[in-house]
Amino acid sequence: MADYRELLGSDEEDTLRKLDVEIHASSVSFKRKLRESDMRAVAGILISLKNRTNDDDYHIALGDWIHQADEWFGRDVGMHWVREEVKRNAYRDYLQMLTGASLIQLQILEYFVHCCCSALGLKTKNGKTLDLSDFLSSDPNHKNEMLGTLKGALEKASLFNRGFEERLAEFVEKRNRFVHDFWLKALMDPSFSNRPSFEALARIEEFLSGLLKEAVELEAPFRGLLYSIDKGMAERFNLRDDMRNGVFVEWSKYEKDFLSVANKPI
Repeated sequence: MADYRELLGSDEEDTLRKLDVEIHASSVSFKRKLRESDMRAVAGILISLKNRTNDDDYHIALGDWIHQADEWFGRDVGMHWVREEVKRNAYRDYLQMLTGASLIQLQILEYFVHCCCSALGLKTKNGKTLDLSDFLSSDPNHKNEMLGTLKGALEKASLFNRGFEERLAEFVEKRNRFVHDFWLKALMDPSFSNRPSFEALARIEEFLSGLLKEAVELEAPFRGLLYSIDKGMAERFNLRDDMRNGVFVEWSKYEKDFLSVANKPI
């Protein structure tokens, strides 16, 4: 049987050392009686380690933990706690997957924003073409300046109504929070600790799911804007064959999404 102790993270090793707990190749041993919170922390580590190994034999270590928990805290307590910690770990794994899905969707949306800025030739005050790096700058001063420039450019182009502009500005704030320090602040929050409460996990889920939902919904208007730009060019230059292109026809369904937030067609 392989020794999976090398898969332990440094924080996990520190926790086990402080609690005088030793994990062996297929078992776990305790040098002193632990409090409930400490036992639960050990269970979380064992469950995480088991998930990394994907080895059924590793149930032996969990069995040792359950036996010890029952001995210290009462019959069937160990299994009850394990089920709760499994649920907690699964919730955290789900949030990590939700984080990945949000990142992918953000990149898709940002691609369309970039395409729209480039196609419209929006420029800053010094004549530089406005691009994605300006729109999503992490520098507060630069970001505020560029958001103002973008807002002014969009108003000048008479593209979006005020409600959509405000919605977009709020989304950019949430996007920057997510990309730069959201998880770091979550991990540093005392309520998260080694065993985050289900309430803390629910707050994270609420933010991530809201961000993902908004990114999905914002994609359609920008797809519609790109379609409207291409449609205008095709009509201007009498490119009727291009307008019958399968991709072009497929994107026509997004035109209504753009028009629903536009001041007027471009």
